[in-house]
Amino acid sequence: MKRWILSFLLAAAFLSGCAGSDIKTSADEPQVKPQTVSSQENQQSADENTNEGQNSTSETVSRLADELREQEAVNRENKEVINIEEKIYLSQMTDVYMNTGDYIGRTISMEGYMIPYDVGDDIIGAVVRSSPGCCGDDGITGLSFIWDGDVPADNDWISVSGVLSMRVEGQEIYLVIEADNVEVKEERGLEFVSQ
Repeated sequence: MKRWILSFLLAAAFLSGCAGSDIKTSADEPQVKPQTVSSQENQQSADENTNEGQNSTSETVSRLADELREQEAVNRENKEVINIEEKIYLSQMTDVYMNTGDYIGRTISMEGYMIPYDVGDDIIGAVVRSSPGCCGDDGITGLSFIWDGDVPADNDWISVSGVLSMRVEGQEIYLVIEADNVEVKEERGLEFVSQ
């Protein structure tokens, strides 16, 4: 779970197809086979196109990160806390993913269960809830967080609040909550959310 915004990764990974293809081909239908590159010139041209694509992606990620940093600086002035509510959890999380510029730099408060993992030097886990996914109820949605205090155990029900920020690693951007409070709760909320 080390790639892209954990929150987006978690949602996107489970919204993408996970089942095999159901496409059947008839014996009468022609089958397309991949062509091999036979000359060094064709390979060099393919490599140049790949490098151009990677450079374009790097530039796009860099530009997006710069825009988000500017918006984060502006949004940090707004001290109003955004509570991700249980009854409309998926709607709010989708809005965070789709309109990141409106949320980055703002204080977010949310509850869910703990998924521990080590993405980098400071990200220790994620606060998530189960949700619909590609193959039924196999999705999870949430945000990773940074925390200097005691690390909650796997599957602890936690409340996390802090400023929504980002980390850039290579060509990927991760959203993270810079937690100023992580509390293990005795009473669990809805583990599965559908709205």
